[in-house]
Amino acid sequence: MRNITCVPKCLFLIVCCSAAIVGSLTSATAVAQFGVTPEQREKEQREKIEAIPSRAVVPPAKPRKLLIFDLNVGYGGHGSIPTANLAFTLMGQKTGAFQTVVSRDPAVFQPDSLRQFDAVFLNNNVGNLFEDPSLRQSLVEFVYGGGGLMGVHGTTVAFTRWTEGAREDWPEFGIMLGGRGAAHKAADEHVFIKLDEPAHPLNQVFGGQGFEYRSEFFRVHDPYSRDRVRVLFSIDTQRTDMSQTPNHGGVVRTDDDYALAWVRNYGRGRVFYCTIGHQPAIFWDPNMLQFYLAAAQFADKTAELGLPYMGGLSFQKVSADIPKNFDPQLTDDELRQIRLKLDAAGVRMLTYYFQAIPGDPDGCRRVFEFGRKIGIETFMSEPAPEALDTIERFCDEYEINVALHNHDQQGSPHYWNPEGILKACEGRSRRIGACADLGYWMRAGIDPIQAAGMLKDRLLTLQIHDLNERTAAGHDVPWGTGAGQTELFLKEIRRLGIQPAMFGLEYSYNWFESMPEIAKSIQFFDRVTQELAVTQER
Repeated sequence: MRNITCVPKCLFLIVCCSAAIVGSLTSATAVAQFGVTPEQREKEQREKIEAIPSRAVVPPAKPRKLLIFDLNVGYGGHGSIPTANLAFTLMGQKTGAFQTVVSRDPAVFQPDSLRQFDAVFLNNNVGNLFEDPSLRQSLVEFVYGGGGLMGVHGTTVAFTRWTEGAREDWPEFGIMLGGRGAAHKAADEHVFIKLDEPAHPLNQVFGGQGFEYRSEFFRVHDPYSRDRVRVLFSIDTQRTDMSQTPNHGGVVRTDDDYALAWVRNYGRGRVFYCTIGHQPAIFWDPNMLQFYLAAAQFADKTAELGLPYMGGLSFQKVSADIPKNFDPQLTDDELRQIRLKLDAAGVRMLTYYFQAIPGDPDGCRRVFEFGRKIGIETFMSEPAPEALDTIERFCDEYEINVALHNHDQQGSPHYWNPEGILKACEGRSRRIGACADLGYWMRAGIDPIQAAGMLKDRLLTLQIHDLNERTAAGHDVPWGTGAGQTELFLKEIRRLGIQPAMFGLEYSYNWFESMPEIAKSIQFFDRVTQELAVTQER
């Protein structure tokens, strides 16, 4: 089995967030930092924050919880921080989208503590917030495993040594966030803003139109790249006076690309950043409140072929530098190197094949912990039927699916046909279903279109094959050129409303010379899915 390349089930990133203020600032701290008591400031702000959205952008499927962390180190803190804390708390309460917990205690990032939250909002944090490697690892693994991360304004210099010129202290945080730096012009710089993606759900409040704004806009630098992030809006340099002064730091980019807000994935995690957050008034601006609420709810062969998603295998070697199997025995440092390599290549791992997930609780948890750390959505596995009770519990706890993989009847006696899958899934969580290998189905005389109709939403992942003939001797041919009726199958998947975690491309025939055939299969898939998308729009 070769590495699986795949196509995403959705085309936009989502920062899924959530979150009674607890652990809020003491009166003495607030007076020292902001000049007023919390009671005075909250009374003033409640009077101004009148434009809170009345309803959630998307009704939450379950109660959500958002951690707001507002610690600053080596810097006094922006005056907008308390306003943002209050605005997010009131938005969560009024819309029912989330509950908030406000803290500046680094201990909140311990794994057992972080587990209670759906997302973390780093509110204008400047400086080296905490240096404990275990807490940093906990935050990365929280996001990579599916948690949301929001940052605003000063967060691009969080985890830097601020008093030493914002010297980098944690490179992976900058990579995860998507950019670094705090170079800017005046605090009331006048800019025209263009919507890079007018139709993006987070930009809906702007009605498809750019807008002008006055604030302090950071110009970020590496690791910022449009190859890593999806830019929501940026400075319109054709309409903005780029010669405004004063200048604080390196405010000129040679590529003329001044992104102000973006989203991205880091593993399974959803990441959002926006530089507009310097002044308190931003957090009683109706449009910006709606924008931030939407953001809070949203909280190399593969690269050579143009596919940004892939699947992993437990028996594949990691690399020449890490000559080990890609499995739960890898160290945390080795997993960190893999995360960074995937991100640098612009590739995300959606699925992972582990031949037989064990049924004992300790062994099962080790596998699911590994899955969380590498950010997968779905395991593909062929566990013993008696292990499914334990596996089901961990599926729901970790929110990771298990797709039961089929080989032929001899290799997969319990899962080789749709009837066997349905029997194994009967009465179980919807997180357990099928990883359908269409090649094995056709060689066994099973029609993929009929099988899809039987499995419906139990069809969690697909390994698509097209064969030269529907016999036991059939071998791979480029999709759409063989006996597999691949185009009709994809149309049936669409008609049934099935949304697999991936469409896997596994090409076994003429393996060493198969790149041209793989490229043809990708072109076929792109054409058919684009035609189906156009049909839906009509």
